[in-house]
Amino acid sequence: MSDSLYDRILAEIEEIKVIDTHEHLAHPDLWLNRKLDFSWLFFHYTSSDAVSAGLPPENVPKIQGQELSEHDKWRLLEPYWPKIRNTAYSKCLLESIQEVYEIEDLNRDTYKTLGEAMREKQTPTFFRDTLRAAGIECSMWQWINHEEHSDIGFREEYDREMYVQDVHDPFMFADPDAWRKRGHKLNNLSDYEELIDAEITRLAPVISAYKIGHAYERTLSFDEVARDDASSLFEKLLASGKDMRTAHPTEQFKWTPEGKALMDYICHFAMACCEKNDLPVKVHTGIQEGNGNYISHSDPTLLTNLFLKFPKTRFDLYHIGYPFQHKMTVLAKNFQNVRVDFCWAWIIAPTPARAALHEYLEAIPYTEIHGFGGDYIMVEPVVGHLRAAQRNIAKVLTEKVEEKWFTEDEAVTVANALFRDNALEFFRIEEKRANALKHLDKKG
Repeated sequence: MSDSLYDRILAEIEEIKVIDTHEHLAHPDLWLNRKLDFSWLFFHYTSSDAVSAGLPPENVPKIQGQELSEHDKWRLLEPYWPKIRNTAYSKCLLESIQEVYEIEDLNRDTYKTLGEAMREKQTPTFFRDTLRAAGIECSMWQWINHEEHSDIGFREEYDREMYVQDVHDPFMFADPDAWRKRGHKLNNLSDYEELIDAEITRLAPVISAYKIGHAYERTLSFDEVARDDASSLFEKLLASGKDMRTAHPTEQFKWTPEGKALMDYICHFAMACCEKNDLPVKVHTGIQEGNGNYISHSDPTLLTNLFLKFPKTRFDLYHIGYPFQHKMTVLAKNFQNVRVDFCWAWIIAPTPARAALHEYLEAIPYTEIHGFGGDYIMVEPVVGHLRAAQRNIAKVLTEKVEEKWFTEDEAVTVANALFRDNALEFFRIEEKRANALKHLDKKG
């Protein structure tokens, strides 16, 4: 590979103002109220590698929590840190520490220095400042309710300059009491359908997408269910006085046939509402974060009936479906309404991610590829993840130019599309940001 060609393409990529397709970045209500130390950087991903390397799972919340001292947390993690430094998660973390805090390594001699540096930067603007300094213009943000806020799905208070918010589906795992506490009448399925339709219609002008992340908890196979059957099941749920998670689980990641059927019906109804509002749908496919799950539940081909039933609904499939990335090629090639998203992919394993990008650039229109999403709770590792994405996409495009698949100018055009232009157009980012900066009527 020509170093000079690679350097030129990388330099062009580094000038792109990135549209980041997916983040879970902590809300200030959570982040600003913690005493920060190195353990905050193990709130996501790298802790799972440590468990794979032998860290007792019960020690993870001890390391991530606020009860133990910095010293005691390090003592729990230290035996496993050398065993996982080789993984892409850890490489990303180390590069991020170097760039954001100018600390070259994480070890027993530096973890306290790192904590001091983190606390010095614990200010309300740190997340936005860090993203902008890295070269990110806007991030699509899916809030995770770590702070036990009363908002459901959509957080009304957020940085509307930096983020366009995604809403994680708050309907399939039905919790009637939570909605009643917010003033909604729920006596039957019709009431619930009116609620779903009204909420999606209310939020569609300001959100980038409706997110289905349920492959962590159930299969992505959403079957067709008759409305009469769903109505009876919903009335039974209401009569039980329970929420879906309490009423219907049979074992971890499994649900009663009745529970699955009701969720399936609600999914189809929500997809119709998204189609009516021209709202894209993002779906978690492939590897699940954490330790222990059914990877078969997240096979993107399980969604095929939705692609066929809702041809005007635009689907963005996360994480290149890894390890189902080859199936993604066929889905994106065969369905006009399917896009492939590399969020998370560059820190799972960059080698298969590069191979997948080679494959996609040979098989599908490059306008169907979204090149970067950090997918982090903590902001610092987003920086390292973006650097990995920039280098790896530059490598692939350099190789494509050397193969004479692209000219150098074409490669730069593709790079701009992957990091910016495709997401701007597909998610209508400029329109959504402008709408979000206006007053959002709080009806939820």
